[in-house]
Amino acid sequence: MKNKISKYNIFILITLMLSLGGVLIRSILLTRYYDSAIGYYAVGTSLPAVFTVLAIVAVILFALFVLTTRKDGLEEKKFHDSSIFIFSCFLCGFVLVAMIVMSALEKNLTVLEKVAMLFSVPGALFFFTAALRGEKPQKMKTLFSLFVPLWATMKLAAIYFDSYIAVNEPNKVMQQTALISIMLFFLCECRVLIGKEKNSLHNFSGAAAIFFTSTTAIPQIFAYTAKKISGAYIACDLVLAAILIYIIVRMTVSNKKEEESENVCI
Repeated sequence: MKNKISKYNIFILITLMLSLGGVLIRSILLTRYYDSAIGYYAVGTSLPAVFTVLAIVAVILFALFVLTTRKDGLEEKKFHDSSIFIFSCFLCGFVLVAMIVMSALEKNLTVLEKVAMLFSVPGALFFFTAALRGEKPQKMKTLFSLFVPLWATMKLAAIYFDSYIAVNEPNKVMQQTALISIMLFFLCECRVLIGKEKNSLHNFSGAAAIFFTSTTAIPQIFAYTAKKISGAYIACDLVLAAILIYIIVRMTVSNKKEEESENVCI
């Protein structure tokens, strides 16, 4: 058992280190080499290619791990009631509610954005109910869990069909990649709640979501506060940052209860 846990810990450490490297590269790109006038990086910089290579290497390493150690790590990522998990749930719920309010105040929402806003309401309820215990919250949790990947799908579609921003704009591409990884991860969360978890896919989707969500949200929030980029995606970035904390907690905090040792009477 110790061997399995150590392998899983190495996997998580590699995931976090690769994510940190990606965050640093993207932060440098957005603050020093991004031209907001044309919506692309300055000509001549090699960092975009470096980040692309890093992302490809990360995905390959994640896939190799889950293929070679399918039964390692947390075999059942069941929802638990630790304080840090409850905090991450309420954080995601409140940030989603804030995004709903911000979206409701906008006048020129597209149809896809309105649908995404509607899906985000039960999506927020999922995070609130995920922090609760009992049979009734469990059933509600299972129902609401379907709306988080649905929200990610609609948000992805809304961003993709946004004609005001070029298709190959780096931040737009990263936003879509992060939403795809989140959609895959929360589909795995749905499988956990219905009792049909696939551990290898859950590990892969969690690692991919940590990498792409962190390298999307953190650099863009940092660049926005430094007034290097526009706030086109800032609301979504804040939601992604909150969801990132939730995913890291789900992947790193052991949710297995320790088995009680049996007392043997002689």
